[in-house]
Amino acid sequence: MSREIIGIGSETKPPILVIGEYLQWKQRMIRFVNLIDKDLTIVIGEGPEDVSVVVNEQPTMDTTPFLPCYRYPKQPSMYSPKQKQRKAVEERAFALLTMALPYDMYARVDSLKSAKAIW
Repeated sequence: MSREIIGIGSETKPPILVIGEYLQWKQRMIRFVNLIDKDLTIVIGEGPEDVSVVVNEQPTMDTTPFLPCYRYPKQPSMYSPKQKQRKAVEERAFALLTMALPYDMYARVDSLKSAKAIW
């Protein structure tokens, strides 16, 4: 298969980024992602949703010390249907972007956790 065909992609495969051709790839990738699902573009632009539980501060009482306000990650089983859908779109966007990278570039972004960070 020629290098041009691999770089361009198709309706089912994302275009592969070629070193030195980021601007062309970016435009193709935006069109490809919009073709699949417009929510993917939103997720890539906004980044992952902060799904956490906030515990308000507790003032000092006779029997308890002061506890500051803090957050902790919400368990996936506690997600609302909208949050579950958003998480699925985030995972799909992440997968599509990593599939569009050649092996040597993938090694550079392997530790990143969001599609926005890869973008």
